[in-house]
Amino acid sequence: MKKKGQSLGLGIMGAILIILVGFMSVNFLMTEVSEARVNLNCANASAIEDGNKLLCLTHDLVVSYWIWIIMAVAIGAITVRFIL
Repeated sequence: MKKKGQSLGLGIMGAILIILVGFMSVNFLMTEVSEARVNLNCANASAIEDGNKLLCLTHDLVVSYWIWIIMAVAIGAITVRFIL
């Protein structure tokens, strides 16, 4: 019989590590997204063009997309222990 209980604990600790490192890197992303929004003049809705509007929306989605990736990798680190 495989000892999944022992490797599950390692998976949970690995997931916590992934979440911590991932959310620490989100802070760096948020500053870059804010700088990109200032450079694209996203706050002035009347002066930007259609392509820039789409680019501003894409920049807004980066942080939430990154959080989803972090959570997916962390959940994957836990569930892979059930397979092995």
